[in-house]
Order: sequence, then C-alpha cells, then structure tokens
Amino acid sequence: MREIKFRAWDIVDEVMREVLKIDFDLKVVWLLKYVNGEKRAYELEFKDIELMQLTGLHDKNGKGIYEGDRMQIQQGYYKALRNRDIELEVVFNHGSFVLKNDKFETPIDTTGEVIGNIYENPELLKEDK
Repeated sequence: MREIKFRAWDIVDEVMREVLKIDFDLKVVWLLKYVNGEKRAYELEFKDIELMQLTGLHDKNGKGIYEGDRMQIQQGYYKALRNRDIELEVVFNHGSFVLKNDKFETPIDTTGEVIGNIYENPELLKEDK
C-alpha cells in the first residue's frame, strides 16, 4: 500500500514544509519546521498554504515526485522535437498526475529528474523556447 503524503508551501514564511496532519473540518494543517535544530509543529489555515501531494513515483535519482515539481525529461520524443531536454511541471489533471507545459501533456516519466518546484524555483516557470 502506498502512503499518501503531502508537503506544503508556507505562504507566510515562503518556505516548503513537511505536512504532519490535515484537518479538513477546521481547514488547518500542522506543519513541521526546525527552530535552533529542534523539530517544531505549528498550525496554519488552508488560506496560508499551497498543498501538494506526493505522486507515489520517484525520479531517476530516487527523489519523490510531488505535484508542483518541475522535471527535466531527457529521453524520448521530447528531445527529438527540440534537439534538447525539456522541462515540464507535475500537475493533477483529469484524475491523474501528469507532466505538462503549454504544448505537452504526458504521463510522468520516471527516467526524468526533479529539478525544483514552482514555489522555491520560480525561474523554472519560464516557457521553453
């Protein structure tokens, strides 16, 4: 059985956090942060976070692939189309996680590599030319 796991972009502190607990009734999440080397849990309302789910897949380096990640695809027809690697965002679309940009949508390619995410690496959002 696969574990359902989330991470959250803390809009207040502008940092990615591990999600410890989600309360959908109260519309809050408990997040983990480190203060002076110690783990601390704290609570934020849904309006103060961007929640991202783990897809259950891992990239070529064994890194978990989350919604909102940017992946670099190095094989297949992507490289043939542009004669170079292409970067795509992991999104949840029509009931499944896929890789997508303005021109392509395809199932997640686990031979690719997670190179960042849309919150910590906004420069990766530039359109592929």
